[in-house]
Amino acid sequence: MPCWTERVATVELLVADRALLRAALTAAKIEVRERGNQWELSRAGQTLGTYGNDSLQLRSGVSTDLANEIKREYSKQVVLSAGKRFGWTVTQQADQMLIQRRF
Repeated sequence: MPCWTERVATVELLVADRALLRAALTAAKIEVRERGNQWELSRAGQTLGTYGNDSLQLRSGVSTDLANEIKREYSKQVVLSAGKRFGWTVTQQADQMLIQRRF
């Protein structure tokens, strides 16, 4: 493949709340720049890809684990948001989240 060819991987990322996605990206240390309906994503000066129309498009040089990292961070934000809304106590222990509710 010629060196000037750029490959893009598209990942469907259905998101109910864009504010939670933005918080997840911030937690993953990903910078977001809004360009109309799309977001440009970068980390440490390296362009990672774009998000728009419920799909995440990652550049070829970006690790495929990035999509999974974003999904994990988004899931954490959803749990924290639900915990706040319903009065749960949410604590993180290693790779698990402990959710408690007092009666």
